[in-house]
Amino acid sequence: MDKPQRVGFWRSTTEPDLPMPVAQDTPEEGQGPFLASLRRVEVNLERLNKAERYRGISRCRICGQGNGCAEFTHRGFVWPSGFSHYVAVHNVKVPVDFRDMGWPPLSTILRIEETFRTVNAVFSHAILYEWPQLRSATSGLAVNDGEPTSHCAFVWRPIGVI
Repeated sequence: MDKPQRVGFWRSTTEPDLPMPVAQDTPEEGQGPFLASLRRVEVNLERLNKAERYRGISRCRICGQGNGCAEFTHRGFVWPSGFSHYVAVHNVKVPVDFRDMGWPPLSTILRIEETFRTVNAVFSHAILYEWPQLRSATSGLAVNDGEPTSHCAFVWRPIGVI
């Protein structure tokens, strides 16, 4: 498998050959929707424990703000958690291949998140309200024609990431 292409990593004492970010006066066209999709993908990767965490906070090379300590990998790219800060606050240009990699449309992301919320609500209701009643009615055992057969169990886990 190919190594992911690195985006938004800047010069440091440990990587002196990397470029420094260049602030721009005006945002790029489409910056708002790109940032919205980027942030939603980051949130979903964090929810699924797909963010690589490091010790210590990275600081913005332009203003010094703390930018987090995580990296995200998605569709052949890896970027630091503070990359969105550079784009949103300093209008740093997004590499074309990263911007145009085919981010899920915001409407798709919102539909997926609504589905997760619905499934989570149904699952929570079953665990909080129906499961205790079932356990108390059957002493923790499932009953088939009056005979205990096995423990009931619910298993729910996400099956993928956008």
